[in-house]
Amino acid sequence: MDSLPYIVGSLLPLVIFGCLPAYFLDRSFRVPTRSAFLANLSLACGLAMVIFGEILFSSPETNWSRRLLIAGFIRGPLALIGIGLAITAFLNCRDGGVTAARP
Repeated sequence: MDSLPYIVGSLLPLVIFGCLPAYFLDRSFRVPTRSAFLANLSLACGLAMVIFGEILFSSPETNWSRRLLIAGFIRGPLALIGIGLAITAFLNCRDGGVTAARP
């Protein structure tokens, strides 16, 4: 049985970083402009990459090569989707949803 500080210390970053992508995903469906929608989806994809790394390395396992291969197949397309959404949000920034500083 693990101690309480170890459990809280391993779950707290997951909860904190897990809430950020969920917040931006929820926020993306509540904005009226297309550029803000795309920018929030891009932020959700990028922040999901952070939490995915925390989950990946949190449990002790000896077969890291399989786990890293699966992570590559998930993280690669999700990162490309996030970059594509950010570029599309930047190209659509004329609608007033976002500025050049936050696509």
